[in-house]
Amino acid sequence: MSKIRAFSFIIHILTIQVAILACGRQQGQNSCQGEAADSTACSSSSEPSTAIHSIGPVPQDLAPMPGTGPVFADISDHGYLVSWTAATDDKTAAEKLEYKLVSAVQASALATVQDAVSVPDAWVVLPWTTNALSAQVSATPSAATLFYAVLVRDQAGNTALYPAANVTTLVQGTPTIGSSIVSSQVTTSSFQVNWGAALNSGDTSLFYKVVYAPLATDINTVAKAEGATASVVMDWTLNKLSTSLSGLSLGTAYAVSVLVKNSAGGKNIYPPITVTTLAKRFFVSSSAYSANLTSATVVDSLCNSDAAKPSGSSTYKAVIAASWRRACVSANCATNGASEHTDWPLAAGMTYGRADGTIVGKTNALGLLPTPLVNAIAASGSSHYAWSGLNADWTNSSSNCANWSNTTNSAIATASDLNGTASAAWLNALVTGCANPQALLCVEL
Repeated sequence: MSKIRAFSFIIHILTIQVAILACGRQQGQNSCQGEAADSTACSSSSEPSTAIHSIGPVPQDLAPMPGTGPVFADISDHGYLVSWTAATDDKTAAEKLEYKLVSAVQASALATVQDAVSVPDAWVVLPWTTNALSAQVSATPSAATLFYAVLVRDQAGNTALYPAANVTTLVQGTPTIGSSIVSSQVTTSSFQVNWGAALNSGDTSLFYKVVYAPLATDINTVAKAEGATASVVMDWTLNKLSTSLSGLSLGTAYAVSVLVKNSAGGKNIYPPITVTTLAKRFFVSSSAYSANLTSATVVDSLCNSDAAKPSGSSTYKAVIAASWRRACVSANCATNGASEHTDWPLAAGMTYGRADGTIVGKTNALGLLPTPLVNAIAASGSSHYAWSGLNADWTNSSSNCANWSNTTNSAIATASDLNGTASAAWLNALVTGCANPQALLCVEL
């Protein structure tokens, strides 16, 4: 029987050791995680017994768990930003983990931790740095493909590897044009042009050249814009986005285009626009008048002596309808055309604008301004009512202060709202008593 007891004791010891192996391996576990266990083999305590500790596995400090990345942003022809998300670790706080960024020309050179650790110093982009999650790469050749991998290590020196990813720098080519050319400050002999900045990755030294020609088709390619037909307004100038054209002819159309080139000589062209210099100007008189406006001589004299008249020697006439000044007999002069005019001051096919150069519109073949106008005749907020005597169809209104002779409110007349652009708004927006002073609308001959 003693031999049987001894054998049974050996079996019992072996059973305890098997149960110990089935228990949780990390220090601090308090169960056997579902394994069948003898109460002598597994303890509910967070610390194993002395006997178990002496024969169980020792818990280990694991390597960090990598985050995601690397990913690439702001890619240019000479560099980019490399970034990745934070790793996690069972022992070391996230902000104390260290990162290292390495590169190679082949992914196989960064396949394992040992590979990445062993790259030459010249290929180390970012040395071990605490809590670093990005690095800027520069001075890389254009159109070059490189692989990048991130190493992370905890305070115990355990190291893990983010999978390698590759990126290719851009080819330095032609710039991408910016927003379209726009014109402003148009006068009878000049105007200004502005355009949006072009883009060229990795190159901020962009040069611009401005040319003009009679037709847009004369300057709609780089070759044409640098040819003999084009006149140079502004030669190659660094990062300048506006210029002025001056000394131009009255009422003439000019096609304008902008060339852009980068430091490598790559060129592009903005689509040309056509700008017509003003031929004639409007202005609103600074003085207002009761209806005592009895003849063309009277109203035109008031225009030419008014303080608001633009400088220069031009002659102006009042845009007003009366028996002595008429645009149309039939609606929009549809019956007999321009022969219906009587001393009408607007010319056919002429561009008109404000004195500041803002274009208002171009008259049709009958000397009428098509609506809506391009811009209002008077700037917003300025004095903007003027005697009219017109209907919306350019015929004479019967509301005209008895042919501008009645200066009392017993008579009425139509007035233009020069802040308006639709015919009903600007030709006869207001009907008012003739004792209520209004300005005159004057136009250059």
